[in-house]
Amino acid sequence: MAAPVETSIAAGREARAWYTRTPDDVAGLLHVDQSVGLTDAQVSELLATDGPNELPEEKPRPAWLRFVDEYRAFMQLILIGAAVVSMVVQEWSTAVLLLALTLLNAIVGLRQEGKAESAMNALKSMMKATARVRRAGVESEIDAAGVVKGDVVSTEDLVIDGQIHGSIELGNHSLTIGQGATVVADLAAQGITISGTVKGNVMGSGKVELKSTAKVEGDISSPKFVMEDGAALSGKVDTGPKK
Repeated sequence: MAAPVETSIAAGREARAWYTRTPDDVAGLLHVDQSVGLTDAQVSELLATDGPNELPEEKPRPAWLRFVDEYRAFMQLILIGAAVVSMVVQEWSTAVLLLALTLLNAIVGLRQEGKAESAMNALKSMMKATARVRRAGVESEIDAAGVVKGDVVSTEDLVIDGQIHGSIELGNHSLTIGQGATVVADLAAQGITISGTVKGNVMGSGKVELKSTAKVEGDISSPKFVMEDGAALSGKVDTGPKK
């Protein structure tokens, strides 16, 4: 009998340091069958409990606050100061002209800010992130905001910039280890580029490249191996049979 959804959620919250666990351990803690994935009921429950997989959008500032902000600009302060001086010396026409200039500057600034926000929103709508997940035994592509804890996500090319513990196998896809990343794992992929630290064996069916900042503590097996000056390797390199 399948564990209830509440048990799955509670187990997930109690677990710590996910990156130190193997995929099988994580799947066991979340009561997820990796070959099947989550059910629709579990997904609905997790979305209702944890919310969508996205950062909350900032609430737009009121128009009057944005208008006041325009008067914090250095040029606006100079114009207001000049207008005050003009009123003190009773140059009323000059004071009115200067105040009108500050109003015009504020309106133009608000209009430019509005155009920038519209352009940003248009870019966001064009750059919708998607993910390929396995649910109820069927793989499908969904909006990234719909990914929940426990989803089985299919990866293609992978870039790592954090800490990873455990084996990584990507088959015919590529793998990139960023400069600030520390990976304690055996790696297997078609093409592997390493700029960070890897503590484990590296096996590439294609090209394996160590950048100048790379540090590998393990053996490397690849038909095409490239190592830049400055990279550190403490293991052996196997490029296959000699011709």
